[in-house]
Amino acid sequence: MNEDEVKTIMSQLLHIVNTFHDLGIYNRNINPSTILIDLENLDVYISDFGVSCNVFKNSHNLESQLNVLVGSPGFIDPYIIKTLISTATPISTMSNN
Repeated sequence: MNEDEVKTIMSQLLHIVNTFHDLGIYNRNINPSTILIDLENLDVYISDFGVSCNVFKNSHNLESQLNVLVGSPGFIDPYIIKTLISTATPISTMSNN
C-alpha cells in the first residue's frame, strides 16, 4: 500500500468518525478489528457499535455512560489508564482483632 492509499483510507476513517460524532454517536471501540477496508476500492467501514453511546438520545444519563470503561482492553488510551490509576480510591482493610 502506498502513501496516497493510506491517506485516502485515513481521510475516510476520520470523516466517518467525525460524521458519527456530529450525530452524537460515539463508538468507543474503534480498533484494527473493527475497521473494515475494501482494498479494491479503498472504501472504509466501521463495524461493531455494540458499546456505542448516543449522547443526544441518552443525555439524561450521559455522565454515567461516558464514565464506564468499555471497549477492547488492548486498545485503551494510555491517558485513560493513567487517569484511572491516579483517581483510584485506596483500599483499606479492617480487622476485628
